[in-house]
Amino acid sequence: MFRVAMTVLPYLIWMVLLAYGSETAQLVWIGICGLVLITAFMVTRRMRRAQDHEAPPSDEGSAL
Repeated sequence: MFRVAMTVLPYLIWMVLLAYGSETAQLVWIGICGLVLITAFMVTRRMRRAQDHEAPPSDEGSAL
């Protein structure tokens, strides 16, 4: 439920800003959402890299 709310909430805020907000508020909201998306992408990439480095070595070559 939380994940759905976090997915839908930015769009709802965006619709309210389109209907009632100023152009500056819309641009600020776009900037905030963009920064959050970029930050989430970078954190996810770093976490995947860290998991790749912690993975145990494969035993493919030791079966000889």
